[in-house]
Amino acid sequence: MPSPSWFLLAWGVVAVGSLWKFWRITRGWRRRPGGMRGDTEAFRASLERRWSPGQRR
Repeated sequence: MPSPSWFLLAWGVVAVGSLWKFWRITRGWRRRPGGMRGDTEAFRASLERRWSPGQRR
């Protein structure tokens, strides 16, 4: 059986990946003062572009 530290390392990688994805998705809220005020359709389109499987940064 593998050492328990390997399981912690794997969970750490998952946590960092999830945090990075969350940070990228919420970029729109952090850039605009006032949060979600503004054109919701443009914001929705930008979220869909970020989640599209063909686009990788």
